Amino acid sequence: MTPAEQEIVDRNEEIAQAALLGNVEDLSPLFSDSIIICLVNGMVLGKEDFLNTVASGAIRFERYEHQAVEAYVYEDTRVVIGELHLKGLFAGEPLPEVVRFARTFIHEEGAWRLWLSQYTVITG
Repeated sequence: MTPAEQEIVDRNEEIAQAALLGNVEDLSPLFSDSIIICLVNGMVLGKEDFLNTVASGAIRFERYEHQAVEAYVYEDTRVVIGELHLKGLFAGEPLPEVVRFARTFIHEEGAWRLWLSQYTVITG
C-alpha cells in the first residue's frame, strides 16, 4: 500500500473508532460540511442529521469493524471500499451484520474529509 493509500485507510479507521464510541465531537471534523450519507434503508442524510442521530442515541454500535479494505488515489480525491461488520441498533431495529461500503474523501481545509458514503447490505 502506498503512503497516500495508507493515509486514507487510517482516516477511515478514525471514523470507525469515533462511530463505535458515538463520539460526535471526533466525527464532525472528519466529515465535509457537504457530506452525503446513503444508508442501506435508502435514507440520505447530511452532516447535521447524521451527527444528531448519533448524539441522540438513535444509532448505536457495539461493533464497527472494517475488513477487506481497498484504497484508491485519484488526484485530490481518495476512495475507500470494503466490508463493514456491524452490531447495533438504528431506531430500535438491528443493523445489518455486514455491509459493503464505498467512501469518497476530498481534501478540504488542509485535511481529508469524508464527502460521500454509500452502504449496501451483503446477503448470503
